Amino acid sequence: MPKWMSLPPAKLLFNPGQQAFLEARRQRKCRLCKVEFSTPPETSCPQCKGRGVRLFDRLTIIAGRRYGKSLIGSIAGVEEACIPNTIGWACAPTDPKLHRYVIPAFQKLIPEDWVLSWSAEYNDLRLKNGSLIHFQTLEDPDQGRGQGLDWLWIDEVCELTEDHWNVIRPSLGDKQGVAFFTTSPRSYDWVYDNLYKPAEDEELGYWGLHAQTADNPIFHTPEGREFLSREREKMPDTMFRQEYEADFVTFTGAVYGNL
Repeated sequence: MPKWMSLPPAKLLFNPGQQAFLEARRQRKCRLCKVEFSTPPETSCPQCKGRGVRLFDRLTIIAGRRYGKSLIGSIAGVEEACIPNTIGWACAPTDPKLHRYVIPAFQKLIPEDWVLSWSAEYNDLRLKNGSLIHFQTLEDPDQGRGQGLDWLWIDEVCELTEDHWNVIRPSLGDKQGVAFFTTSPRSYDWVYDNLYKPAEDEELGYWGLHAQTADNPIFHTPEGREFLSREREKMPDTMFRQEYEADFVTFTGAVYGNL
């Protein structure tokens, strides 16, 4: 049985957008007591010990490259898995991206002494608190069928289709699970229409963040600002806007700009 390999932790700098995402995902409200609380540190209502309902169960970060999307998505997944006896899926559009970005992001956060077992064959990580983290690739929509989930993270969700989301979303139903998405934009696609715009319109349960690469504190240094300035000069305008400024662009010359 292969062992879980812990990697050196990533350096974490304070990022207001990332912090707002974590706080929104943690918020719950007790139906009975009407008390609002955060999970963690609480795992149930501090008054009646009921589980409560999430204030936000569909959270989307649309951001530029190197903003730290995979880092904050994995932190959210680990926080959810710290609640005992939960089941969560961490997903990527392809198998290479699952093993290059998603699984290593968790290996930087979860030490070996948390781990009960790790199956490299089935991509199942079982923790000593009874929780399961399953790493799932989503090349085909039917790969989203499976067990009931307490939480779901899909990285680079804009590379998938609406069918992928429609197949996997029923898995959240019986446990009233939370889904969070991290991605760079791909114009005004189904992710914008179905996940981000509802948050912009303040629909119940939806939360969204639109961020640029420059919002990552590592680009606040002179070297970071110089890098982005040079990239702006050398890249086609539409590509720079999509990849670094997270603009919703088309590649026929029309740029729709910031939200």
